[in-house]
Amino acid sequence: MLKKTRAVLYRALQLILLALLAYGFAQTLPFDLAVLFAGDMLIYLEVATAVWLAAQVTRVRVALDYSRAMAPLLLTRVRRRAARARRAVTRKLVGRNDSADDRHWGSFRVGLISRR
Repeated sequence: MLKKTRAVLYRALQLILLALLAYGFAQTLPFDLAVLFAGDMLIYLEVATAVWLAAQVTRVRVALDYSRAMAPLLLTRVRRRAARARRAVTRKLVGRNDSADDRHWGSFRVGLISRR
């Protein structure tokens, strides 16, 4: 991770220095040459952006392929956990007596109220 960060910062520093160099040369040139030079720089920037965008699309494709490969595995894990939770709830409910004769009305509420 540190290597990637360093590489990105190094590349950003290179681009900043290049832009400063271009700005310095543009100050010494006449206006028409400065405009031509700025146009060339914009073309280079557009080409670099297009290459970067193509690289990102490739990364997105790889990530999409990976997620397609991992989705069935994750789905089976989720289904197993859901089945396990369903079985646990069913076990708890099977032993419970649901007849209304055993419980008083409002027993849940009475149980929550603390007696003094």
